[in-house]
Amino acid sequence: MPNVISVDTKICIITGSDKLIAILGIEDVIIVDTEEALLICSKDKAQNVKEVLQEIKKEEDGVFIKIQNI
Repeated sequence: MPNVISVDTKICIITGSDKLIAILGIEDVIIVDTEEALLICSKDKAQNVKEVLQEIKKEEDGVFIKIQNI
């Protein structure tokens, strides 16, 4: 379980590592923090995560980001 400080936050899914995640005044979002990337999306857009992953996996400026299964 990640270290989370949550103030005035409702109905959120938060996952991450040992890094502190502080959230304030947000509602209905998903936050996934990995070593390679940070994903923040509204719950109603969660079905589109594959599109974002495809964009992240593209090679840009000679840098390739390896995405683990979330």
